[in-house]
Amino acid sequence: MSRWTDDPILQKYRFCSVFRVSDAASQFLIREVIEKGSQTHEDVVFRVILFNIFTRIETYKTLERRLGPLTWKRYDHAEFEEVLRDIERSGVSLYTGAFQKPAPRLGGSSNYENHLHLLDVLMKKDPNLVDIIKNCEFLVEAYDWINSLPGMGDFTAHQLLLDLSYAGLNGKGLSRFHPSDFVVAGIGAVKGIELCFNGLTKGQETEIMRWMCENQEKMFARLGLHFDGLKARGKKQLLHLCDIEHTLCEVYKYEKLVRSGAGKRDVAVGGKARKFEPKHVLEREATIPKAWSNPSRKVKRVRAGKFERVGKE
Repeated sequence: MSRWTDDPILQKYRFCSVFRVSDAASQFLIREVIEKGSQTHEDVVFRVILFNIFTRIETYKTLERRLGPLTWKRYDHAEFEEVLRDIERSGVSLYTGAFQKPAPRLGGSSNYENHLHLLDVLMKKDPNLVDIIKNCEFLVEAYDWINSLPGMGDFTAHQLLLDLSYAGLNGKGLSRFHPSDFVVAGIGAVKGIELCFNGLTKGQETEIMRWMCENQEKMFARLGLHFDGLKARGKKQLLHLCDIEHTLCEVYKYEKLVRSGAGKRDVAVGGKARKFEPKHVLEREATIPKAWSNPSRKVKRVRAGKFERVGKE
């Protein structure tokens, strides 16, 4: 797709990689959070939740540096709270700027206190998240359980679900499910779909994304576009369903910048578009989760019936 490499908007402003697994946060999550350290089910899930709460590499590194190996057995709520308080008082952001997670109201006086309480709920509830992951029959069941908790919305629950899908848990993790088993269209993706399909899409977002995922090679060929996909372990990987959702969100972001005149003048919608400044050095090839080698991942298991969002606890 070399025709796009000179586009001033793509060159100047921040966009996410269409392959979620290859972005800097996901690569750190796979290498440093999931596949490094204790591999007990509880420890891996605990670390994934902890990283997902802030999705900021520097916050996770500081917690690890100050508290040592991050395991569920050694977890002390007060110690974690103290470190996070120190970081915030130093003027450094605890959370990623990419998207902010609304904090649940669980008795804390700050966002990070309430998010730690949510971590407690996820790990201590009966059944807890580890139990749900190991015993769910469909991927959507784990999503429903997560989304029913306070502080979790459609998008944040889906992001945690995707982060957990990189973990193997000895064959019992969410990586055993097919990548096209479940997806939720975030607000940006919904708007991207409306742009691409002239707005005649309400209520059909999931079906449209599945169609795009299943027909991507055919459509690239029809448009005369050479798409290399994601090169990992010497193989080409096409867009997964979550990548289609990701891409549609970036399409909307791009259109918004075009509409604002960005590229011709240095102004974006609401003045919020951030310039691209590389912060992380990535490997030439993305690290694919070891857990994705699970043969069960090749079998689609979509729960029958219409998807309906669960109520909050």
